[in-house]
Amino acid sequence: MTLRFYFLLFLLNLSIASAQTGQRPALERMVSVQLSNEPVKNALDQIADQGKVTFSYPSALINTTRKITLTARNKTIREVLFLIFGSKVSWKAKGNYIILSIASAQRETAKSPVYIIKGYVVNEKTGEKIPSVSIYEGKSMVSTVTNQYGYFSIRLDDPKVQLQLKVSKQNYQDTLVSVHHRGEQMVEIMIRPSVNEVMKDTFAAATFPDMEFLIPQESAINAQNISDTLYRKGQISFLPILGTNYRLSGNVINDYSLNILGGYSLGTRKAELAGLFNITRGDAKYVQVAGLANATGGTFTGVQVAGYLNMVRHQVNGVQIGGFGNLVWDSLTGVQLAGFFNFNRGYTNGVQVAGFLNTNLDTSRGVQVAGFLNASTAPMSGVMIGGFTNVAVKGAKGVQIAGFANTTIGAMKGAQVAGFGNISTKEHTGAQISGFMNINLKQLTGLQISPFLNYAKNVTGTQIGIINVADSSTGTPIGLISFVRSGYHRVEVSADEIFYTNLSLRTGTNSFHNILFAGIDPTSSDTNLWTFGYGLGTSITAGRSTMIDIDLTSQQVNFGTVGPKINLLTKLHVGIEQKIAKGFHLNTGPVLTAQLTNRSYNKYPEIFNGIQPSTFWNGKLDNSTDIRCWIGWKLGLRFF
Repeated sequence: MTLRFYFLLFLLNLSIASAQTGQRPALERMVSVQLSNEPVKNALDQIADQGKVTFSYPSALINTTRKITLTARNKTIREVLFLIFGSKVSWKAKGNYIILSIASAQRETAKSPVYIIKGYVVNEKTGEKIPSVSIYEGKSMVSTVTNQYGYFSIRLDDPKVQLQLKVSKQNYQDTLVSVHHRGEQMVEIMIRPSVNEVMKDTFAAATFPDMEFLIPQESAINAQNISDTLYRKGQISFLPILGTNYRLSGNVINDYSLNILGGYSLGTRKAELAGLFNITRGDAKYVQVAGLANATGGTFTGVQVAGYLNMVRHQVNGVQIGGFGNLVWDSLTGVQLAGFFNFNRGYTNGVQVAGFLNTNLDTSRGVQVAGFLNASTAPMSGVMIGGFTNVAVKGAKGVQIAGFANTTIGAMKGAQVAGFGNISTKEHTGAQISGFMNINLKQLTGLQISPFLNYAKNVTGTQIGIINVADSSTGTPIGLISFVRSGYHRVEVSADEIFYTNLSLRTGTNSFHNILFAGIDPTSSDTNLWTFGYGLGTSITAGRSTMIDIDLTSQQVNFGTVGPKINLLTKLHVGIEQKIAKGFHLNTGPVLTAQLTNRSYNKYPEIFNGIQPSTFWNGKLDNSTDIRCWIGWKLGLRFF
């Protein structure tokens, strides 16, 4: 029972506290008072009763019997108290209590005259009090902002001339208020909504939201509200909240700005220096240096240096040096140097160097150098050098060099050089050179070189690699295996004076093709006698269905296992290929053969079991190798 009671009591107190929290502050509560030659006490009683407040004050402070006549309809308690006491009494609210005391203005000495202006800003059409209105005096750089109930208080030093305060609010017409006398005043300022709402371009909330917390709220509101541009020769600030331009710093263009830790301004015309950060809503010129970061909402022209990051919302013309990175929302004409990354949404015309990454979302002209990746999503012209990879989404003109891979999605004109592979998906005019493979999915006009694989859909040029593959080729593929889908393909069964059964694959182009083959002699008493070899060939058209073949091959003759000593036959064959039916070709012709054997090995098998051609050369190739030569023959049937 006791536990339940305390729990209910806790909920009750919580609900009461929540209700009080949701109430308007005491001085902002609305009351209506009508008095005709009545004591001040009656006025305070009416206010207390309607506003649900309690007044506290020394009895000697207020003459409660003083008679007053007053009519106030739908006014705040603050306004009514000023109508009753003027500037002689001040007040302060604590919860539902309002404490009255001697006004501080009464204690000001003659050496420090001030204007203290308080009041509300009101919508002229609706009568509603307006929050977040900027009220400022441009020469003295003094400003304030109305609170959520439309109330403001501004303190002005006496300039000995008439002052004019400017009142500005986004989507409202600017209003001038003249200040005529010293002392404390309570005013009601009426402002008129604009016919057309205009959203001003402001730094604070949209451009670099991650840095918004560094900007004083009042300065951010002024930046939204005030359309005037103020100019100053220089600014000195410790932080954006503490500086010679006060809360109007976001509306001021300075020639020079010295920010001990950080600063905030509308623009810089010559130079800006900060221990940690510079935040500029608009344009900045010539020199901007920060120990941590520079953020420019407009265009930057000159040299920008930051220990961590440079950020520019629009164009950069000059040099950016960022210890970590450089970030440009628009275009760059110049040089970017960063320890980690450079990123540009617009075009780049210049040099980018980053320890990890360079990225462009628009056209890039110049040089990109990155320890890991260069990426351009628009046409790129120049040189890309990436420690790992380069990517050009909409084509490139120039050179791509990467430790691992280069990829071009659009057309490429120039060279791709990579430690592992190159890929181009559209027309490529130039060269692809890699440590493993090159791939082109459209048209290659130029050269592909890799130790393993080259592939191109259509080739006008040369492929050099172990494996070369193409749909069509008007050039020359050079490698161990070259396959051109619309090119030269033959499967050949043949016999010669040594091996009566040979099977070979001939693939490539007419002008240059590869020959892989193996053979045995089924009539030999030694059934372990076999051979394998490789060669190159060319076929010259001699008629509609006749071709002249020139082949150069080399083959090892084995007895059982391969080797163990060299027993090499090198052959030069000149023959005629004659088409005998669709997909069938007959080939025959003489063969010049040279046999190389090791002189110290006496276990070579006899290779002539039938025809034994006469050798016309027997001699020594060197101290350990014998050579003998003869003229042989070949007869083959080819398919496809």
